[in-house]
Amino acid sequence: MKINTIYDAPTTAPIFMVPMFENILKEKNIDGTFNYVEIEGKAKVPEEGYSIHDHDELSIVIEGNLEVEIENEIYHVKTGDYTLIRKGVPHISKNLNEEKCTIVSLLI
Repeated sequence: MKINTIYDAPTTAPIFMVPMFENILKEKNIDGTFNYVEIEGKAKVPEEGYSIHDHDELSIVIEGNLEVEIENEIYHVKTGDYTLIRKGVPHISKNLNEEKCTIVSLLI
């Protein structure tokens, strides 16, 4: 069994994202991704415009705080909080702090 580490993946500021368990999702015929994500301090994701996905996005904040705009509503999420963003809904995440914010997301 090969042990992978998230830090084997290349990094791209202001976001560092590593898909995980891809083989298991494919094995189970699950159309989606499971991701480890770090958002740098003071970063906005995406930097321009909005994110819109072809899947529902379930995310939990592992460390830090984010301001998330979903359908023109602002939510402040912190460690232990989670969000559900439905397929096709425009959204933006902003890390208002100096420290990075870490989340785990599942797009299904």
